[in-house]
Amino acid sequence: MKFTTAFREGAEDYDEAFTFELNGLTGRCGVGMGVEVDGHPVAFDVWLSEGDADPVVTFLLTDYALNNEDILTVLGGSGEVMRLSEGQIVRLRTDSLRLEATVDSIDYGSQMRSIAIRRTFLDALLRRPEPDLTLNPTDYITALRTTLRVSPA
Repeated sequence: MKFTTAFREGAEDYDEAFTFELNGLTGRCGVGMGVEVDGHPVAFDVWLSEGDADPVVTFLLTDYALNNEDILTVLGGSGEVMRLSEGQIVRLRTDSLRLEATVDSIDYGSQMRSIAIRRTFLDALLRRPEPDLTLNPTDYITALRTTLRVSPA
C-alpha cells in the first residue's frame, strides 16, 4: 500500500493523514508539520498508528531545528528525532504494521534576506519568554514530497 504526500509553502496546518485496511487491520499514517517558526516549517512528523493505539512518530528536523535546544525540548520524548535530508528513509513499526517513508524531495527557503521572527509557538509551549530570532532562508522548508509504504509487520 503506497501513499504520496506533498507540502508547499503557504499550506496552513499541513497534515496529510491516510486511513487504510491491511490484512484485516485498520491503521492510519501520515506526514504533518511538526514545528513551525513564524509560519515557516522547520520540522515535520511522520507517523503510523494501529487501531486506537497512540501513533509511533519520527520527527524530521532541519539543521536549524536540530541546533535549537528549545525545539528539541518541546519534541523531547514524543518520538525519534532525525535530520531531514533528501532520499532519507524513515522506518516505523507497530505490533502488526510497518511503514517505510522516503523523503523524495525538499526545497528550502529562497528569500534573499533573513527574516526577523518572534518564536510565539515555542513561547506558549515552554511558558517562558524567548528572545527574537533570525530565521535564514536555508532554515525552513518550502516544499516536501514523501512516499509512504505500509505493509504487514
